[in-house]
Amino acid sequence: MTGIDAGDIAPRPADAKPRPKGKLPYLPERGAPLSEHRQWLTRAFGPPDGYHFDVFERHGRRLSDPAYVAFATPAGSTVRYRFPEQRALAKPTNLRSSVVSITDGLLRMPTLTTGEASDVWVELCSIATIAEGQDEVEEFREHLDSFLRVAEPETRYTLEMVGRFEALQALQGRGVFERPHAQLMAVEPDEAKWKRRPVLLIDNRNASRWVRVAEVATYFRVVLGQAQGHGVLDGRMSEIGATRLMYEVRIGKEHPRANLYRLPEPIESPAIP
Repeated sequence: MTGIDAGDIAPRPADAKPRPKGKLPYLPERGAPLSEHRQWLTRAFGPPDGYHFDVFERHGRRLSDPAYVAFATPAGSTVRYRFPEQRALAKPTNLRSSVVSITDGLLRMPTLTTGEASDVWVELCSIATIAEGQDEVEEFREHLDSFLRVAEPETRYTLEMVGRFEALQALQGRGVFERPHAQLMAVEPDEAKWKRRPVLLIDNRNASRWVRVAEVATYFRVVLGQAQGHGVLDGRMSEIGATRLMYEVRIGKEHPRANLYRLPEPIESPAIP
């Protein structure tokens, strides 16, 4: 990434009047030159003299995805800051503190009104670039494939009604892949030393493939370092064609249950032996 040319920095228009309350002028008009958008964001972020807003790069379109903000320096170089989640820039209540914290105080954003803070996000999105080659769905598929490669296939049962009770009992009896197991998996290259793997149930009657919701979430959060907020994992699984179901069967005092994802056929997984 290179800094912007001096010619891109337009002088502040004389008619860019601030709002009645607040420190920023109204947003540039649609179709305004890029230099006006950069100038507006420079004023909003409050960098040192000689620094100018350069680029906002989004790595995905969700608020839980990371993003980068870059400023051109007086020396012609670029300083670039990573925001682990875009919501740090999108939420007016946390905007100023997030910017100051992540930039170690280099960007001294003024105290903005709620409307001004919301306009910062509008302006960022209007000039954002999406990282080249970024395909959220394919990336998620790759991560899920990595989960399936470490999962232990279970091929002796069916979730059809005729054998559902036995299948749920077997899942319940084998224990759950939890945080301590995932932490070991994340740091131990020798698979023989792993204490427990997640399970991949391959139905012995129809070859459908099932994984436990909690185990997928634990793998993503601990092994991959990708915490999935409430509902986010369900949404991403739905995007690739997976279905979430809760099965339970009660027979006498026995009441096994499981929250599962049924995987779509294109997802790679071990074949039934």
